[in-house]
Amino acid sequence: MEEEEKYLGDVRGSALKKGLLEGYALYATTRRIIGVKERRDILLEGGKPGLINIVYQHEMKKHDQQLESEMEKGFDNEQMKKILEKRDLEIRKEMIKSIQLKKNGSLMPGHIKFLLKSGNEVEIKILSEANRHPGFFQRLGDLLQAFFPEGLEIQE
Repeated sequence: MEEEEKYLGDVRGSALKKGLLEGYALYATTRRIIGVKERRDILLEGGKPGLINIVYQHEMKKHDQQLESEMEKGFDNEQMKKILEKRDLEIRKEMIKSIQLKKNGSLMPGHIKFLLKSGNEVEIKILSEANRHPGFFQRLGDLLQAFFPEGLEIQE
């Protein structure tokens, strides 16, 4: 019997970019990664980059404590339906060969590359704006580690 799909966490903000515009969100479950373009949502939030939710509360920093009650509520089917309606990317775990996570520099962007068993790859840029948020890269790595520990390569 297949295990129930569980929400692992999300990383979203203007520090992530897929395509031409900044503003992207990655949602991870135990079975898949879902990507959503969030340019409009980020502008409505006042441009706050890197809003991060991670299920592993012991990894959270003190300034993330307000997220705890939100995470304790869990992630229901209604929230998943809304995300799936807006998705522009969905990669099932069994399609992935490896994931490369490269830290951004002050001038050069970093990236998340999903290398697929088909030979294709999907890239999401990590912009220098991530440097303004201590722990952004670490927590992004923690989320990807929780999702796909057997094939994650981190380059700092």
